[in-house]
Amino acid sequence: MIRNTMREGAGDLPGALVVFLPRPVHACHSGGVMFDGINRRTLLGLAAAAVVTTVVGCSDPGSEPPPRRPSVVMPDEDVTRAEPKDLRVGAGELRLQVRGLPSTWNPLHSDGPRASQTPILSAVMPQYFHFSARAEPSPNPDYLVEAIASEDATQVRFELNPDAVWGDGAPLTSEDWVATWRAMSGQLGDVRRRTGLGWERITEVRADGATGVEFSFDAPFPAWPGLLRTPLRASAIGNSGAFNEGWSELAPAMQAGPFQVAQVTEDRVVLSPNMRWWGIEPALLRVTFKVMDDEDAAAAYSTNEIDVLEIDTDTQALTRAREVSNGTIRRAAGQTARQLLLNTASPQLADVAVRLAVLRSIDRDEIAVSDLSGLEPVTAHGNTIFTANQTGYVDHSELARFDPEAAGLELDAAGLARGADGVRTLNGQPWKLRVLLPEGDPLAENEGLQLQRMLSEAGAEVELVTEPEPRVRERLASGEFELAARLRTVDAMPTATVAARFDDGGDLAATALQHEGLAAELEALRQAPTLADQAAAANRADEILWREGACAPLYSAPQLVGVRQTVVNIGAMGFATVDWTQVGYTG
Repeated sequence: MIRNTMREGAGDLPGALVVFLPRPVHACHSGGVMFDGINRRTLLGLAAAAVVTTVVGCSDPGSEPPPRRPSVVMPDEDVTRAEPKDLRVGAGELRLQVRGLPSTWNPLHSDGPRASQTPILSAVMPQYFHFSARAEPSPNPDYLVEAIASEDATQVRFELNPDAVWGDGAPLTSEDWVATWRAMSGQLGDVRRRTGLGWERITEVRADGATGVEFSFDAPFPAWPGLLRTPLRASAIGNSGAFNEGWSELAPAMQAGPFQVAQVTEDRVVLSPNMRWWGIEPALLRVTFKVMDDEDAAAAYSTNEIDVLEIDTDTQALTRAREVSNGTIRRAAGQTARQLLLNTASPQLADVAVRLAVLRSIDRDEIAVSDLSGLEPVTAHGNTIFTANQTGYVDHSELARFDPEAAGLELDAAGLARGADGVRTLNGQPWKLRVLLPEGDPLAENEGLQLQRMLSEAGAEVELVTEPEPRVRERLASGEFELAARLRTVDAMPTATVAARFDDGGDLAATALQHEGLAAELEALRQAPTLADQAAAANRADEILWREGACAPLYSAPQLVGVRQTVVNIGAMGFATVDWTQVGYTG
């Protein structure tokens, strides 16, 4: 339940939004756990209302532009759902791929587990919030009795589930949250921590007994569920050495999920049910993650050596998965997006009119189709912050719609005349554009070739610069490029990290855009008290990025997953959290 009045005994949070989480009565996998008939997803009033923004198109200096392809939006999720009563209890083993093992299992370490390795952690570490396929958060009653946020979202209070324990039997307490904040806010000295998550926004974390914890933010932070997902064991991060070096192995005392790590070898990680688990008993007896590259994983799925195959954008893997008689292909919106960054500080792109002409010369739909040939129908999307399946998405791409004829007129007007060889000149020199690409990325390679063709037709002399990823980051930071094709992972609550994307090392920092209006919108986003207000500010910032020709999203990659037909409650999840207690088999 949520109410805008203070619950007696809820602490000093005037005007708090109160979220009370009784123990679950039964599970309902059409949308979440039910609490006495109330869907858990409705308990936390945090999902943003749809944001409606009027998009003003650019004037057309030429003839009618080419028509856009019909928009293609993938489903939010594609999963076979089953009730607990329909699962085969103790049904055996689920086998999955993992692309290598991390050097540290600390999820908050700067060199921590990559995206493909995080499913292991999600099964063995505390997960205080579940997310729906559309990235809507709901508290996890296995860890939270209640969660309270003040109306201005500057203070949050948790009441922890007293039944929750670490793998050695010690309870999860408020001190774990205090220790996690101290480590992530730089209070332990030289801690190699992930940055840009939002921990710097917390000014204080205070323990109120063993199960009460209060968080104070420096300004409204309505996306707090996206930040306050997983605390680390206080004793495992008590100093910088423990944080940096103490997670080479994932000891039982560091785990508190429905499963625990039973075995780690060079080629696999085996999980078994946590004997101290206080929640619903997992249906599986074992979960095995086998270390293998994508080609070997596709072969292993074909020969019944793994049960779930992450296909991503591998057409050969998709072809092989389609041939598996007892498998099915699940399709949903993915969490990765490809984008194009423009260096506004480059003399070649200093004029905003030139940058917009560059974007109008690029057929983003054609690049999307070319990249994903043989996979799924897809069109370019029009927002640098939200994907099309997230609440808050507004398509601003009309501000720089593909129109090569109009682009040519704009370049003429900007003084970039074509020479006899077809190359335009800028200040008496050939107009040269360097397209920066990461080495070993076939999608980026294809995008580079497409960009080279399209921009050459617009009159640019295009050089494709392919570098190893560390050197790419150096060139992005120093401005040694004009355009860069990049991959980014989209957060479930992206408004929390928008500002950090403009900080040093952030992807949008590479655009070097200096704009008073953008700074104002980022500050408005920082001060916004609700997710809807944040989304509105984020969309105004996105509109500025489009109008300034600083960044253009290419497309969101679909999530394609091969799954055995009898496997349930896991598949193409979108942004949804996997409930590992409910993953299993039917039939």
